[in-house]
Amino acid sequence: MKFLRLNYSIIIVLAFALGACAPSTPPPSVGDPQALVSTIIAATVQALPTATLAPTTPAPTPTRSDALISTEVAGMLMTPTSIPTLTPMLFPSMTPNSTLPPGVLGADRPLYACKEVVFSPKNGTRHYPLEVFEMNWKIENIGSEVWKEKDSKFVFLGGDKIYKDEPEREFGYSVYPDARIKLRVMIQSPHDPGRYSSAWGLKVNDLLVCSMQMYFDVIPRPPSPTPTPRNKK
Repeated sequence: MKFLRLNYSIIIVLAFALGACAPSTPPPSVGDPQALVSTIIAATVQALPTATLAPTTPAPTPTRSDALISTEVAGMLMTPTSIPTLTPMLFPSMTPNSTLPPGVLGADRPLYACKEVVFSPKNGTRHYPLEVFEMNWKIENIGSEVWKEKDSKFVFLGGDKIYKDEPEREFGYSVYPDARIKLRVMIQSPHDPGRYSSAWGLKVNDLLVCSMQMYFDVIPRPPSPTPTPRNKK
């Protein structure tokens, strides 16, 4: 009996403590223990904080494009990417030039040879009788030997003797391979009209290295115009 009263006393104390927080309700009858317990439970529940539940957002329905993108991404992640094979770069090998430069002994060229580079005036030009003009040649040494000054000569080989210079003369200097020399001779056309020719050559150590042929035509001079007599007043 004492234990029951003690429990009732505790319940009553709790009821008054919770009643201070809860809205005022008519006090339960002390004589009705069941009603008192119901009142205490109701007050306790009312005093508890109310929890606000957030509205549940429905998950978006995946579309067909999302499914395709997801499939492609999954394929990229799962498919191993092939690493390109590095192709070795081959550089051309430098082959040394086996041909010796021009002018060096042993090169694939003759010892003595020449090439006519310039010739003026051209063959077949026309001149009046007793006209003096200059023939010019520019000759290149395409051999492998030097045309030394003391061993080289420019000479008249034959033909019409229409020159005004010496028929034989020295160069005056040496001509090395791939170098050039200018040769000239003064010519005087004959008195009579017609074609005249002569041959000239280059000799080294009395060896004829090359020869040049020239010819020209002599034409008569036009008659001098007859002076018109003046009328006498």
